Amino acid sequence: MDYGKEQERLLRLFEEESSGEDYDDEEETGEDYIEERSEASDTEQEFDENEDEEINANEPYFMGRDKRTKWSKHCPPKNVRTRNENLTLYLPGAKARVKENTPIGIWECFFDNEILNNIVNFTNIEIQKETEKFSRYRDIYPTNLDEVRALIGLSGIEVFRLTMSLRRFRTLLRFIRFDDIETRQERVALDKLAPIRTLFDHFNENLKNSYNHSDYVTVDEKLEDFRGRCGFRQYIPNKPNRYGIKIFAVSDAKMFYTSQMEVYVGQQPNGPYKIDTKAKAVVQRLCQHIFKTNRNITTNN
Repeated sequence: MDYGKEQERLLRLFEEESSGEDYDDEEETGEDYIEERSEASDTEQEFDENEDEEINANEPYFMGRDKRTKWSKHCPPKNVRTRNENLTLYLPGAKARVKENTPIGIWECFFDNEILNNIVNFTNIEIQKETEKFSRYRDIYPTNLDEVRALIGLSGIEVFRLTMSLRRFRTLLRFIRFDDIETRQERVALDKLAPIRTLFDHFNENLKNSYNHSDYVTVDEKLEDFRGRCGFRQYIPNKPNRYGIKIFAVSDAKMFYTSQMEVYVGQQPNGPYKIDTKAKAVVQRLCQHIFKTNRNITTNN
């Protein structure tokens, strides 16, 4: 059978199978909302999908969808002096605090004690609220820094029974928190990302403080698979996961290291976290830490 026809047949079967799937709502409390997006490379900028684009084959460039950006059809000449704005000011690679470190030391560069201690404190607040529901202290006692480290380790390795019991492991997964539950309601009124805001921002700082990008950087989005209840869950039909949380990221085009991320939560309430979600504003926010370093930044529409 012709390869092209076989690919078309498999694609039709996949689309028929995909369109027949049903997704049941979970029986959980809390706000849940799915925003449907028709394009994978979605931003707040809108373009006319049906607009006819005429390409002049005689021009040395392709015209972008915004009718202003010109993409050259040919590579620039190599036998000329590199312009100053194209000279990168920093060598790419790991920064000093990551170099010549042990594996656990490198991990601690990203998940430092400030992040872990916050998790310990916020989790113990939740445990304290639920203590009366348990008859045995050994099932609900407060956690600590070492135990949270062990919990994270257990989440990636299947069998380590000497670390903690299965009951304790499940208890910690049930009560683990990344913010102060006592003040969450007032913070959520201003910030949809309040339950993880402190941890996420601190982790972002650790990302950009641990690595220097190469000459070429990309800004794009990914759909992190998630089907739980969430006020800013996305549905993008042509993404592999289709349902999830959309995250914009700055990544190294050569080493694929991500140095900055931003979760798309839709329109924030009026206040300090209400930001411009148009494509240009997103790219400028994400790339602030590499401004004036002469790097090449590639984005989509």
